[in-house]
Amino acid sequence: MMKLLQYGLLSIFGFVALNFTVSAQQIPTLDFFHGRECPHCQNQRKWLPTLREAYPDIVINEYEVWHDTENQALWATRLAEIGETPSGVPSNVIGDQLITGFAPDHILAAMEANYGPPAVDVSTIEIQEEEEEAKSDEVGSPDASEEAFREKKNSNKIHIQRYKGLGEMNPEELCETTMDPEHRILKKVDIGDAEEANKIFDILMGSEVPPRKAFIQSNAKLAEIDI
Repeated sequence: MMKLLQYGLLSIFGFVALNFTVSAQQIPTLDFFHGRECPHCQNQRKWLPTLREAYPDIVINEYEVWHDTENQALWATRLAEIGETPSGVPSNVIGDQLITGFAPDHILAAMEANYGPPAVDVSTIEIQEEEEEAKSDEVGSPDASEEAFREKKNSNKIHIQRYKGLGEMNPEELCETTMDPEHRILKKVDIGDAEEANKIFDILMGSEVPPRKAFIQSNAKLAEIDI
């Protein structure tokens, strides 16, 4: 009788412990490894409130890895647990899945695969945000349009980014800009006089500062700035 009672108690405790473990595993968790100056990481951080609306109970662990050596070690350890190695930021670990780069669709797919469907349809959230932005863009004159642009820029609702090379851009950004024939701009570069081109190159890239300064001052007004 005593053995049966002990067995029953052990079964109950085991069932409770199992339920607790399963419940703990069901808490949506995202390990977000990022770099302080990384533009893609900044974009993802701005998008995280949308993810929190989709998964209200989510736990997001953020680790800056470009300047924090302890977080770098933690990053390597966390990825080693799932058979991966650090390669770039943002680096998102969801369950045993690694998503490198800011890819909302892939992040949401991994969240659903590990923790079930979202509480709110993310597309609905994004449509509402776009409608609100469209309403704020409705202005009646060019002067008002310019003023609205400045207000949005000052209020951080609009963000302008510059990249040193195409390698810094995500595939989605390349698809919408450089790789899209309807939006990209192609300009033919023709070097008619190699000697003159070499002279200009020496002025701009040489060690002499006065010639470079004079060139910039005399040609500054010819530059086309798109901001």
